[in-house]
Amino acid sequence: MIRLKKTVLTSEVLKNLRSAFGDEEDAILADCESGRAVAWEVVGHGVVITRIERGPSGRELVLVAGAGKGMALVLEGFREIARNNNIETIRIHSARRGMWRMLRKSGYKEVERVYRLKVGG
Repeated sequence: MIRLKKTVLTSEVLKNLRSAFGDEEDAILADCESGRAVAWEVVGHGVVITRIERGPSGRELVLVAGAGKGMALVLEGFREIARNNNIETIRIHSARRGMWRMLRKSGYKEVERVYRLKVGG
């Protein structure tokens, strides 16, 4: 089982997470500041930002961004946490192409792809 500790988004933590933010850094940081999202130190592995939403079949744990090592173990730990807290589904956002291979092996299904066009400026 993984151990979680709420953490503060220090400059060092942010440096490690920047590659996981994609174009959503401002929105993710605003969610953390408002309390809508929470940053967790996954002791011995890294940092993950999460939020809880209403999903298609109940409460959904959203893994918004993460950085570190041993992600397969971390994902299994979050699955157990979700199971123990009556969370029906887990959703993961990732801009990393290689992430899909690991997620598929862990039982995740792709449910959408997101495309963005910058207009102007």
